[in-house]
Amino acid sequence: MDNAKNVLRVCGNNFLKWRANARVLVTFLLAAIFLYSATDGLRAIAVESDMAVTPWVFPFLSANDAMHQLLFLLAVFLFCDAPNPYEQYPYICARCGRRVWARGQVLYVFSGAAVYTAALYGFSLLVFGPYLSFSTQWGKLLRTLANAAEALGDTGTGLATGSVAGRILSYYTPLQATGLTLLLTWLGCAFLGLLMFLLNLRFHRAVGSIVAIAFVVMDYFLQVFTIGQGFVMPVLFFFSPLSWSNLARIQVRPGEFSPPAWYAVVVLLGLVVLLSALSLHAMKRRDVEILPEV
Repeated sequence: MDNAKNVLRVCGNNFLKWRANARVLVTFLLAAIFLYSATDGLRAIAVESDMAVTPWVFPFLSANDAMHQLLFLLAVFLFCDAPNPYEQYPYICARCGRRVWARGQVLYVFSGAAVYTAALYGFSLLVFGPYLSFSTQWGKLLRTLANAAEALGDTGTGLATGSVAGRILSYYTPLQATGLTLLLTWLGCAFLGLLMFLLNLRFHRAVGSIVAIAFVVMDYFLQVFTIGQGFVMPVLFFFSPLSWSNLARIQVRPGEFSPPAWYAVVVLLGLVVLLSALSLHAMKRRDVEILPEV
């Protein structure tokens, strides 16, 4: 019980440091700005037509390739200094043990990824202000714009365009699409944080960030490759875990050569559990150097 409390204290100390960490504040500020800018067109249409926006915009934002990658790049920026050996590290290790400290860091990555994902969803709602209205349906505005995007291409709203929008509307309910997107975004952010945690323990701190960024941009290069080769979904997308929170990459019909939702959830869960175990094991054999905050 004492160990569990100490793990929570270590995790909590990391969150307390957010208040004075400019990198964290800039991360959330940029996320809010990007989401505000991406929804500018939709917000303008809502004002002009006096139509409400339902709280199910996030799957369409995440299915926009540029926004999808920007939000994960911000997650890299948020966790780039993991693990966080702040100045009290020697005293905490002496009192509680290195294992407790490491578990607190892993818990911090999990919970920090959840807070970041929740903040993204919250920002995607707050940007609409008084035009936000709760409904269990997609709503007339989203359905109209998505259908227009499917027929005409880019609507200038910053949302998913073309057949992607129609794909989301046709094969998911609002709760399914939003819940799956948020779950895969959370697991993707946790994957990035734990990947940097492990690599930063083994190598120079920059190595973790470089590898994490490579995973983020992999989705872009795979998309370019598929367009160039004329394939709709190549087998390589099965090995790009950050692609899966974009519902355009998820299988919805039998015979599609893309990862199904269960595969995405199970593999990402397996990856974060594996990275957690490897990180805890690495802490047993390595001294952590106290570095200045990034």
